Amino acid sequence: MIVVEIPGKPVAWKRAGRRGSKYYDSQLNEKNLIRWHYKLAHNGIISASKPLSVYIQYHISPPKSLSLLKRLKLIGTFHTKKPDIDNLSKIILDALNGHAWKDDAQVAELSAIKIYAKEEKTIIKIIPESDE
Repeated sequence: MIVVEIPGKPVAWKRAGRRGSKYYDSQLNEKNLIRWHYKLAHNGIISASKPLSVYIQYHISPPKSLSLLKRLKLIGTFHTKKPDIDNLSKIILDALNGHAWKDDAQVAELSAIKIYAKEEKTIIKIIPESDE
């Protein structure tokens, strides 16, 4: 199992414009950040052909517009606002394509959760089939 922790606010994938798949600068920076943290945890492709399980936790800060008491009450609860969990996961799967796995079609199991937390970060756990 490989665990990758990426500090900072999670960034969601979004397409810029109507045609083509241009990326926003924040998305390119996020992809590079994900790859860099992956290389710190494990350099190289985990498995070229085996199925993989990927578990992702998104830790997102409560809104600063809320009182301190309300923010503290939200810690550990589900985050049900934007960004959408599928768009958050897409940028991670795209960023690790060719770095953690040969192709993201190898990801046979994907589980993601968004929760409120004091510290914003993303935790990615990658488990090859043989490690389960």
